[in-house]
Amino acid sequence: MIRVCQFNQANFIGGLAAPNDQGVCFSLSIAWLTGRRDAGYIEALKAPGRIAGIYNDANDKRNIVQNAANGLGAVPPAITVPGVIAQIQASYGNVANVNPVPPVPAPIPANAGLFDGAANPNVIGWLINAAAGGRGHVVAWRKEVHLFFDANFGVYVNAHDADVRAHINTNYGALYNVLSVISFTV
Repeated sequence: MIRVCQFNQANFIGGLAAPNDQGVCFSLSIAWLTGRRDAGYIEALKAPGRIAGIYNDANDKRNIVQNAANGLGAVPPAITVPGVIAQIQASYGNVANVNPVPPVPAPIPANAGLFDGAANPNVIGWLINAAAGGRGHVVAWRKEVHLFFDANFGVYVNAHDADVRAHINTNYGALYNVLSVISFTV
């Protein structure tokens, strides 16, 4: 797996209103997947004021989807996973065949078969720390073309199942205790 675009959301979210000041990985991952994006999309987000413009616009679908996802991190949760999926479908319209895979403990066991259960070509991995009030991190993987996006690291090419698993375990295995996978078509 080779990184072709470096990106770290922490460099861009400091001036955003809470809770987006904690991260916008969910909506960036969904936008990257639904648009069948590559590294160029992420590079464009680095432009001064670009992230602030998106997340200060109440009508921008990335902001709407991020706000829905943030509702899962509320105590008690303000929305359910099916509610977030419905918001994604309402915002993007081209998301279909949604296939949630049963969550597994993180770090991911080598024999978890987690990504094998992701029947569709576009995958989000939703890492959650239940003890921290449900806050988490989301990564995105376009299986069919082996592209991977992590809002804390950037875009990678030649990303295969073992590479994605290793990246998640190395960078997040000690931070999150559950990984949920949702796959879909666009």
